[in-house]
Amino acid sequence: MNILVVIVESRGVEALIPEVLAVAKPGFPVTLLQLRDGNYSNKVCNKLTQEGWLGAHNTEEIGRAVSEDYETRFNEACRILRQELNAHGIETLCITRDGDLVNAVLRVAEDTEDLGLIILGKPARNWLTRWFKDFNVRLLTERATVEVQVIPLGAE
Repeated sequence: MNILVVIVESRGVEALIPEVLAVAKPGFPVTLLQLRDGNYSNKVCNKLTQEGWLGAHNTEEIGRAVSEDYETRFNEACRILRQELNAHGIETLCITRDGDLVNAVLRVAEDTEDLGLIILGKPARNWLTRWFKDFNVRLLTERATVEVQVIPLGAE
């Protein structure tokens, strides 16, 4: 049985490790899906500009810096999970997708052979919680053909 682990926030991914290790078996790969907001840097720059923080600074440069930081944090989260799972003899595959929670997860789930479980890391309260409105999680649970387990990341 293959497992799909959905990462939507780079912080707190360590909380997923015990849950994944409890169900993962050597010989069955775990797919780590980094689900990102493709417009994150634009949103940050727009917000800073509206609040007057950027002043005369070049928003393109700041946007690039924000994107690089965002990418680095996600890659580090994936590296932490991969390293721990590989240490227990579990193969991992890390992929990245932009998009909404339900459609992105279902597309990857369709492409994952012998999928038996989706583990969803639910972020602590922040701007990412829009993806975790009860409606979206319920919709994902209804549309998925396998069990969906929601694991809280960090303090709520």
